[in-house]
Amino acid sequence: MKKSILLKCIVLLCFLTADFIAFSQPQEHYKLRKICIDAGHGGKDPGAIGKVSKEKNICLSIALKAGKYISENLPDVEVIYTRDKDVFVELGKRPDYANENQADLFISIHINSCSNKKVHGASTYVVGETRKNDNFALALTLQENGGELFQLSSEDSIMLAGLNKVHKEQSLNYAGKVQKQFRERMGRKDLGVKDANFAVLWRAQMPAVLIECGFISNAAEEKYMASSEGQDYYASAIYRAVKEYGKDYDPHFLDNAKTYVPGAKTQQNVTVEQNVKTDNNQNAESKVQNQTGVTSKENNVYYKVQLKSSPVKVSLSDKSFKGLSEVEENFLDGSYKYTVGKTQSYSEIVKLQSEVRKKIPDAFVIAVKNGNQKISITEAKKILSGK
Repeated sequence: MKKSILLKCIVLLCFLTADFIAFSQPQEHYKLRKICIDAGHGGKDPGAIGKVSKEKNICLSIALKAGKYISENLPDVEVIYTRDKDVFVELGKRPDYANENQADLFISIHINSCSNKKVHGASTYVVGETRKNDNFALALTLQENGGELFQLSSEDSIMLAGLNKVHKEQSLNYAGKVQKQFRERMGRKDLGVKDANFAVLWRAQMPAVLIECGFISNAAEEKYMASSEGQDYYASAIYRAVKEYGKDYDPHFLDNAKTYVPGAKTQQNVTVEQNVKTDNNQNAESKVQNQTGVTSKENNVYYKVQLKSSPVKVSLSDKSFKGLSEVEENFLDGSYKYTVGKTQSYSEIVKLQSEVRKKIPDAFVIAVKNGNQKISITEAKKILSGK
């Protein structure tokens, strides 16, 4: 009884304080300056387990890559992690760490699982609205008094819900941007933005989301999430959503950004320069033939700039390719890769990559052999040098 009364007093005090602070400050005063990224599970807790991977490892890799994208390209934003290696972190300490460090956004990264192995797709969760008979709310627990656990009553849960309401709009905003990136940029199945009463979301005192990148129980999706390329795409999607989200609350958010800002260079310029590269590519191919005595048709190895990867076909007129000419579709490693450029000169493809990155920041160079076999850049260099 005493515990319940004490908890209600603490929650009520926090509720009144949070409400006063949140509603006494205009929303435009909210700025994104610090992000806490939480890689789900870790250490003795593997999370969901697939045939070839574990949730904890995929989450950590995506978290670190996303943090790196943010830190390198948005120098005004500080990134902190609840874990940056394979260690176990108690559930409650994750949002607490974000609270203690006064983060402006909390991003928890997870992988889903389902008994139906056909289920696939990505979803992003925000804190749920408590209802009178909400089973999640009744099951919600807080760890207090030396580790003793006790359940919250419906009344207590409703009070706690008020604490999160003030950040619900921002959370929904970021969650929507993440799903848009997954759907439009990555070609993933969009399972939407959902409400849930996850403890990590309830306890966060800032906008917070929990991202379920996909289903480890689905063989194709597990393979994609476990691959370095797939993790790069998830990380860059999270980063791009951060970039768009920050602009909504601060018109100067991208002033010091190192990535492409719309208007910095016209799409027409990218197209024209790409055409110039095409002419140079032909010269480069002739040069390789003269040096090695092997024609391009015989070794058939080329460098390309990859724009997008998708498990399903994407129209070459897709808006994500706007401003880029001669986009090609390649079926490699079980998925569709969309590329521009085709040259046997590594220096030329790197120059093209630099131009393309002004439109698509995470575009990268790949090497293709015989038109349908992806090989490493190192192997391609050896073949093209005649070694």
